[in-house]
Amino acid sequence: MRKVLDRRQLKHDFEALREELRRLELLSDADREERRHRAPKDFRFFCETYFPHLLKYKPSSFHEWFFASADEWADAPGAKIEIAAPRGNAKTTFARMYVLWRLVRQDTNFAIFISDTIDQAQESLEYIKIE
Repeated sequence: MRKVLDRRQLKHDFEALREELRRLELLSDADREERRHRAPKDFRFFCETYFPHLLKYKPSSFHEWFFASADEWADAPGAKIEIAAPRGNAKTTFARMYVLWRLVRQDTNFAIFISDTIDQAQESLEYIKIE
């Protein structure tokens, strides 16, 4: 069954995310250079440093696989990545973090999200803009 997006609920969800991001603890300037050096080279470090609000639970085997594979994918310019996993495995969340990581690395200028509906693809893009 296709998920039908309720625009009012989506707007509410986006505002809740913005508010959650405002409450996050600011990162220390003392570690800034280390973060700037390490984050583009280490997807897991990037995610754990900049997206702790998305990684609240112990990583599953799928998450561990994604962390290990992302660094390899980044070394294969032009590679197309398809991921299939059961519902609830944070595929979309990890895809969003991966896109942001590749943009930070400056080795890509765009990403294509293929979703079940245009609304789902637009939702992913909006989340990326907010993050």
